[in-house]
Amino acid sequence: MEEYCIGVDIGGTDIKCGLFTLEGTLLSRWELPTDLSDSGSHIISDTAASIMEKLKGFHLTESDIKGVGIGVPGPVVGKDMVEVAVNLGWKEYRAAREMEQITGFWTSVANDANLAALGEMWEGSAAGCLNAAMITIGTGVGCGVVVNGKMADGFHGCAGEIGHIRLLAPEDIIGVCGCGRTGCLEQAASGNGIVKLVKREVIDRKRESSLSGLEAFSSREIFDAAKAGDPVAAECCEKLMGYIARACSVIACVLDPEVIIIGGGVSGAGDYLIDGIRERFREMAFPPLKETPIRIAALGNKAGIYGAAKMVRDM
Repeated sequence: MEEYCIGVDIGGTDIKCGLFTLEGTLLSRWELPTDLSDSGSHIISDTAASIMEKLKGFHLTESDIKGVGIGVPGPVVGKDMVEVAVNLGWKEYRAAREMEQITGFWTSVANDANLAALGEMWEGSAAGCLNAAMITIGTGVGCGVVVNGKMADGFHGCAGEIGHIRLLAPEDIIGVCGCGRTGCLEQAASGNGIVKLVKREVIDRKRESSLSGLEAFSSREIFDAAKAGDPVAAECCEKLMGYIARACSVIACVLDPEVIIIGGGVSGAGDYLIDGIRERFREMAFPPLKETPIRIAALGNKAGIYGAAKMVRDM
C-alpha cells in the first residue's frame, strides 16, 4: 500500500501545505491564512481541519498517511516543543502533540529555516550535497543548517538563529528587535528591516526617492526601485546585501558548507541580490572559503514544505 506524507510551513501571514508521495512528488499544494488571534491558539486546529478536508478530496484515510511535518519560525526542542515563535504568538507550545491529538497522524515539528535547507538538499539547489546552509530572508532572517545530511538543531533548538546575531552598525539600528534587544541582523537585513531603513530615509530624513509619498511599500518594490536607479533604494539594498554577506562569511568559517543557499521572500530580487551578496562575500570571507558557492533557492517558497515532508519520510 502506498503511503503519503504532509509538509506544513507555518508563517506569520499564511500557512503553506503540501501532500507528497514518499518519493518526493508534490501531489497538491495549498495555503490558508494564519489566524494570529488569541496568541495563535487556532493555528494548529485550522491547519488540521484544512489537511483533513484535502485528504477527503484524494480519498485518503489515516492509514494512508505516514505523518505530518511542520516548520515553524522559532526554536524547537524535541520535535514538539516550540520554545518561542514571536511572529505566531507562541511560547512553550506543544504543536506536534496538538496536531496528533486532532488528526491521529504522527507529527514532528522543526525550525522552518532548517526544513527549508533540508528541502533544498532533497529536491533543490543543494541536491547531492551533504553539508549546506540556507539563509532565509523574509519577515525576519533565519538560517537552516544541515551537516552530513542531518538537520542541526542545537542543544536549545536555536542552531541557525543568525537573525539575532548583533552585528549592525549603530547608524543602522532602528527600534528594538522582536527578541527585545537591539542591533540584530534582521533589523536591517530582512524584508521588514529594509522597509524600515527606506522609511527612515524618505520620511524622517526627507530624501527624494521614487518611493516618497507612498503610504506603504514592500521590500520587492524597494528592490525594483533600486534596479531602476533609485539612489535611496539602492543604498538600503546595498546595506542589506553587505550584512547578509557578512553573515555568510561567518557561516562559512564556522561550518565550511559545500554551498550556501539564499531563500525567503526577499530572494525574489534574483540576480541583483545574489550577485551583490557574492561580490561582498568574496571581499569578506576567509581566503580558502571565498569561492564557496552562493545560490538562490530553487524551490522558492515551497522549500519549507518539501523539507517538512522529507523529515517525515526519514523518520
